[in-house]
Amino acid sequence: MASGDLARVEIGTKTRGTAIMAARLLSQAEYEATLAAPTMNIRNDGGPFVDVEPYLKEVPSADWRGHEMRSAIPDYVYLSPDKRYEHYLIPTTTADIYMVIVADNVWQGFFGHRLLNLNDLYGLKSRVETKS
Repeated sequence: MASGDLARVEIGTKTRGTAIMAARLLSQAEYEATLAAPTMNIRNDGGPFVDVEPYLKEVPSADWRGHEMRSAIPDYVYLSPDKRYEHYLIPTTTADIYMVIVADNVWQGFFGHRLLNLNDLYGLKSRVETKS
């Protein structure tokens, strides 16, 4: 087993994992390695397919970089073309900033997480949403 494989966290079944979670911040390179085009938004296809809330509870506050989670329910769930990775985009109280939880379907576990700031990535104007 390669050293990178040790970081994957087993989630048990695809519907409700019960394993102990160990959150892992992905580097930019690790995160980008899980991306491929075209992805498919599967949010409304009977998903989300894994319970990300236990994993979210283990994400250190420093990894949110000052942002707050708006909801533990993903706004989007993207499936990679090879169906290996699912990207769960967890909304923050700042528009267009998401905590992305990456699930690895081959290893049937969480690969890690990364804060995705679309405002910085695409030069969008940042705005804070009101909490509901």
